[in-house]
Amino acid sequence: MENVSSFNHKGLKINIWLDSDPIDPREWDNLGTMICFHNHYNLGDKHNFTVESLQDFISENKDDLYILPLYLYEHGGITMQSKPFSCQWDSGQIGYIFMTKEKAIKEGLDDPIKALENEIKEYDHYIMGNCYGYSIEDSEGDILDSCGGFLGYEDFAMDEAKMMADYWEAKLPKQYALSFA
Repeated sequence: MENVSSFNHKGLKINIWLDSDPIDPREWDNLGTMICFHNHYNLGDKHNFTVESLQDFISENKDDLYILPLYLYEHGGITMQSKPFSCQWDSGQIGYIFMTKEKAIKEGLDDPIKALENEIKEYDHYIMGNCYGYSIEDSEGDILDSCGGFLGYEDFAMDEAKMMADYWEAKLPKQYALSFA
């Protein structure tokens, strides 16, 4: 575990660390289906599409789908988004993410496109290695809580760590909390 940052919150020490073995978010329960084609990386969901069969599927079902294109930028690392990158040499479209309108209704989604964008953002954190965990320590250096698998530093890891530190601060007798001047 490589520590990224340490700070104090509510009298407790929070350590944020790089999670070197996160679970691929495409293995979770997702709303969208992410289909990608790349010669060097296995990206997105497992599928049996060819480029042509995916194009046929989209063409045949376009009225029943919410769909976004997927673009990849590859230069010393990779990053993904639903809009083209400005570099024509190191980027290009690699696939699509889609969700049926039926699924969006069943899930009660107000903004299915935003849900797909969030899945892309989450996956982008994963492929870029923005995967974190946290631990919370009391004044004795004892670990009160620890958890990994957060994709995104400020989006998820820090917020969750602070929320759990709030929980522990309320639960612990005051003599176990750190004191600061």
